[in-house]
Amino acid sequence: MPSPLDMLFHNMRASLGLPSYVPPTDEEKGETARAEAARIEGLRLEREAFLAAAPRYALGDGGFARSERLMGRCANGNEADRGRVFHVVAEGPDGKALCGVKEGTRSVGWTGPSEEPASCPKCLARLTKLGGTQC
Repeated sequence: MPSPLDMLFHNMRASLGLPSYVPPTDEEKGETARAEAARIEGLRLEREAFLAAAPRYALGDGGFARSERLMGRCANGNEADRGRVFHVVAEGPDGKALCGVKEGTRSVGWTGPSEEPASCPKCLARLTKLGGTQC
């Protein structure tokens, strides 16, 4: 027996001349779940391939870092592309570049790993001083 809410929706659709809603069968739900799992797996594999191709830096202390860009406020849509300086940012929740730049209250944050190599002179100098190299 349909629930009162199902009956309400059925009556509303009927009053608008729409066909009755037929809930998906278990087979259709399973098919949808399998398709969603396949989509998520595809995204995971795509992310792994991207990270394998993106530059990675070995820090002298055994840690690793990626090349990332700090976004501006994006208040007017043009600030997202105001100069492109790619910093060496340690992997993990630290969120701070080797040169000392970190996300603050006036920035959107880091863009995430980039396929561009680091271009910040201070970060590159600090990487060399730490004995780090690009992997």
